[in-house]
Amino acid sequence: MAVVKRIRDISSWGVLVMIVSLLLAEKYLSSNFVYPYNPHAPPPGWALGWRLISFFAVVILSLISLPRWQSILGVLTALLFIYYLQGY
Repeated sequence: MAVVKRIRDISSWGVLVMIVSLLLAEKYLSSNFVYPYNPHAPPPGWALGWRLISFFAVVILSLISLPRWQSILGVLTALLFIYYLQGY
């Protein structure tokens, strides 16, 4: 049982790190590349991958660490991020 608690503790704080990473990736993409992307000068694949991996890490870590406040924040961030991206 202590192992499960330890995993949940680590994943709950990992959610916060991944939220910051997701916001940094989105800030980099939105400031350097205008939506919709120019097909002749698309953003680099590593930046899109960074954003995608950060998003999925937020979702997975949030589900692992439920019902802590960090996981609630992660779920809300994921939902707001999906809503934000629907505008593009």
